[in-house]
Amino acid sequence: MELSRFNYDQLDFGNYETWASYVEADLVGRDLFHDIIQITVDSVDAKGNELSQSDINDAIERKRAARSTVQMSRARAAIILRVKPSQLAHTTDPDPLNIWEELKAFHRPSGFATSMSLCRQMNGMKKSSSQTMAAWISAVKSIAYTMERAGASITTKDIIITLVDGLPSSYSHLVPTISKLNTSELTVEHVTSLLLSAEISHLGKNSTTSTTAPDPRNVALVAESEIRCHFCDKLGHIKQNCLRRKKYLDWVKLNEEKVNFVVEDSDDEAY
Repeated sequence: MELSRFNYDQLDFGNYETWASYVEADLVGRDLFHDIIQITVDSVDAKGNELSQSDINDAIERKRAARSTVQMSRARAAIILRVKPSQLAHTTDPDPLNIWEELKAFHRPSGFATSMSLCRQMNGMKKSSSQTMAAWISAVKSIAYTMERAGASITTKDIIITLVDGLPSSYSHLVPTISKLNTSELTVEHVTSLLLSAEISHLGKNSTTSTTAPDPRNVALVAESEIRCHFCDKLGHIKQNCLRRKKYLDWVKLNEEKVNFVVEDSDDEAY
């Protein structure tokens, strides 16, 4: 049987959280995670009475002792094949559960110093001009996730503040809009929707205000098959004749009334 059906990076320094998520999904898909690496038991008995911690620990140990040695070996092999040589020293234990816990203890950041460092990193994040809004949102959510796993205190407001405060000045008009949101609307999902909509309007404004056109004399000297559209990146036409651009601008015009903010003039900082 194929040991791995997924293609993801091997474990190295700095990619533990992503690696652990992929490996867990991989092992779950082959019934090698639950009750092999992650052992769970009921906290109440058949009558619904709450079990003592001692009884829960005993039940866990019984399940752990009853594991199939074949499945344990397969799980251990799958983990070993997904680590870099530099991490092999953490995989010598024959029990995949112990290997999993050792890798987590070694790679997952924890403690006050780590939390403080991550907080500073999050507070200093800025969206670059070449970064899409989706990539920016993903980057902020990623560090927030790492902070949570490290035990740092992170709130919805912290994430929203970073998302908005790290935007270029051309998106400053969003601040009053977001600051007026009521409690029920002040969610990461709702703010994310506003940011993505703002980017659509921003790109639409930049497209409609662009007046630079290629020199017809130069275009005439180039074969039609070699002319590349700077909007859809396809050959055979220029941006002014791009049907895809026309459809996009029509869509922006149709939907611009649904956006609750005004795009700044074209002389603002370009996205």
